[in-house]
Amino acid sequence: TYIPDEPDVQASTLTETELAAVAEIGRLLGEPANSGYHTFAVRALGANAACRIARQVAAQAAGHAKPTHRGKLFSYLVGKERERSARLRAA
Repeated sequence: TYIPDEPDVQASTLTETELAAVAEIGRLLGEPANSGYHTFAVRALGANAACRIARQVAAQAAGHAKPTHRGKLFSYLVGKERERSARLRAA
């Protein structure tokens, strides 16, 4: 069950697609315990977009010799995608 931080939003049960996306993101980032934020990302962006970002992060981390903090990069990219989506909706 997803319980949002905002008190005016009702808690809701995740769909099978959302649950699978949260599990995949946790696996890709190596952070299965951070499912609360992964759920937020799936709800904010949609399962496909959130998984796409997680796959990009995993690919970038695998392709660089310098260690990449996958969780931080994922959070940053989710934030950028939310900003981009908000600008598109406002336009």
